[in-house]
Amino acid sequence: VVSHTSLSVEEGGTAEYMVSLTKAPSDGETVTVHLAGTGVNLSAGSLTFTSAAPQTVTVTGHTDSNSADDQATVVHTVVTTGGDEDYDGVTASTVRITVTEPEASSS
Repeated sequence: VVSHTSLSVEEGGTAEYMVSLTKAPSDGETVTVHLAGTGVNLSAGSLTFTSAAPQTVTVTGHTDSNSADDQATVVHTVVTTGGDEDYDGVTASTVRITVTEPEASSS
C-alpha cells in the first residue's frame, strides 16, 4: 500500500511517501522500488518489512537547465523472501512523480 499515488517535487527539493504492507508478514518480505523515468532520485531501491509498519521513501528532484517538468513513475513489487504466499509477486500501486520547475523569485 502506498500513501500517495501521485506526488510533485520541485527541482532541487524533496518529497516523501510511505509504503506499507496490509498485514505483518510471517517472515521478512522485500518490496522492490523500481524507478521508470528521469528527473528524480529515490532514497531506497528496496524496503525490507518485518512488520506492517510503514516505511518512508524520499524523492529528490534533479535540477536541470530546461523549463519542462519531468515525469517519473515508481513501481513497487513484493519479492517473497520469507515464504509468505500472500505477498508472492504482489504489485502495489504505482506512484507518479512530477518534477516541477522552481518558482521564479520576485524582486
